[in-house]
Amino acid sequence: MTSQIQGKMISPDAGEPLGHPHNAGDVREKCVPVPEPSTLDPMWRIVKRLPKYARLSADLVRDPRVPRASKAMLAAGGAYLVSPIDLVPGFIPVAGQLDDLYVMLFGLRQAMRKGPDDVIAEHFAAVGLSPSIVDEDLATIRAFVRRGVRWSLKKGGQALTRVSRQATTFARRARQQRKAHHDQDPL
Repeated sequence: MTSQIQGKMISPDAGEPLGHPHNAGDVREKCVPVPEPSTLDPMWRIVKRLPKYARLSADLVRDPRVPRASKAMLAAGGAYLVSPIDLVPGFIPVAGQLDDLYVMLFGLRQAMRKGPDDVIAEHFAAVGLSPSIVDEDLATIRAFVRRGVRWSLKKGGQALTRVSRQATTFARRARQQRKAHHDQDPL
């Protein structure tokens, strides 16, 4: 089975181009560029898992076999998620949501550590997740934040360089104009 993208035939298995059906011998038609994954793809996978995480947390809170300490961690993570008071305000795009997501997953991770392994594994299996996915998602968020901070510092440094150059040019021109004006004054 194949699918057609922009008039080119693409293999569903490997994303390899198969060429256009009416001129399969043309090498140019076989070379369809495959789009590179977005840097946001890992974050979208986490977002798509949120309903499963919510169901998992709710099931763990309702299970009498789960200790109170685990339930408290889940409650703390959930409370932070819905609380209007955050370390990073929600109106800051991306960063405001990332801290909520991280704290919620961290609360789930702490609840997993405090709860019985067999009960935790049972609940993860019920929602179709592996317990290791929580650590992977936390690592993904940390990596995303590090990449964002590096990008911000780089772009901020570039902007600061541009502003500094513009300010220097402005000051030089102002000085030249004052000097020219002063040279023209016969005082």
